[in-house]
Amino acid sequence: MKWDKIAGVRRELKKMAREAMEREYIFSVTFACMMNLIPWMVHKFLGSHWAVGIISSTIRRCGFAGLSIPLLCFSLRIILRNMLIVLPISIFVQQNMRVGAQDSLYQIFWAEEIRPLDFIRFGFRRYWHNFSGMMMVNIRVFLWSLLFIVPGIIKHYEYWLTPYLLVENPELTPKDAMEFSARLTKGYKWDLFLFDLSFWYWHLLGLLTFGIARVLFVQPYYYLAKSGWHIYLFRMADELSDADINAYRAQNAERNGKR
Repeated sequence: MKWDKIAGVRRELKKMAREAMEREYIFSVTFACMMNLIPWMVHKFLGSHWAVGIISSTIRRCGFAGLSIPLLCFSLRIILRNMLIVLPISIFVQQNMRVGAQDSLYQIFWAEEIRPLDFIRFGFRRYWHNFSGMMMVNIRVFLWSLLFIVPGIIKHYEYWLTPYLLVENPELTPKDAMEFSARLTKGYKWDLFLFDLSFWYWHLLGLLTFGIARVLFVQPYYYLAKSGWHIYLFRMADELSDADINAYRAQNAERNGKR
């Protein structure tokens, strides 16, 4: 039955992810951190706590009665200045860093040769190609989310393979990569959702350890296991045979080595 098969795939992917972490622990943790580095920076420098902190500090120093317009404008200028610095980085850098980090973790998962700066090579070698593809995905997911949260979640899983396809198949246009991802994930979006849900207790462990376990184990474990779905979706969608999958991986490894 399909459900037994999917459960077996989940167990196998998690087992392979743990083995991959044992082989390349430092790289696994580093690349997993790269996935969330800039979002953390945005939260740190533009989050509500930071912004409110500046305004609150100004009010405490001057009091409500003595709060002057120039002083308030100065606080707002600090916030706007950081927005002008951090937001462009979030938009124009994070997308490609995420593409590079995801593909690097994919290489680690399949025991491919990996180098320290591979996430930059994978993500930024074809900058506009990867950037435009990820922006198209984000915009489409956002627009579907406006209809209610569920359509956005569905589209998130529908286009989940796009970053892998952008890197490994540069001849594909961003639109083609999205359509190919939609074809491969057809009928398996619920399985991908359940796979993510199966990590809930690991994410809870990350919260209980104040983020320490999240950084050192949960994130790399989750992203490595998730990257394994790339090839398995080819197999389960009957797109490729096992022999074709091995040839596909070898071809992409050779192509990535030349870049």
